[in-house]
Amino acid sequence: MLLGLSWTKLQELIQLDDPWKRAFYENECLKGNWSVRQLQRQIGSLLYERTGLSTNKRAVIDRARKQTAQETITDLIRDPYVLEFTGLAERPEYLETDLECALLNHLQAFLLELGEGFCFEAR
Repeated sequence: MLLGLSWTKLQELIQLDDPWKRAFYENECLKGNWSVRQLQRQIGSLLYERTGLSTNKRAVIDRARKQTAQETITDLIRDPYVLEFTGLAERPEYLETDLECALLNHLQAFLLELGEGFCFEAR
């Protein structure tokens, strides 16, 4: 291992084109002692971009450092999400119920715009 990074971690990092992004993930991987799967998950979930866009960068990074592999599907579903496309107000983190409510609001508005013949029965 070179500086605490295994060959498989280096393979993941070398695929990143942006040197700042690569340095960010290298640093966080070393500080958080991430496994290769954790590194892949953080890259896939755009931790670098989410951290850059967040108003509370420390909270996003602290949450990423504390994350461990999820044991059950309920643990995975109950984790907070940070999603921009929903139109939610800007906050450092969101809960699953916030996302669900925002998606249902958009779905309801869309179905009501379609007019006659469409029904949004219940939430």
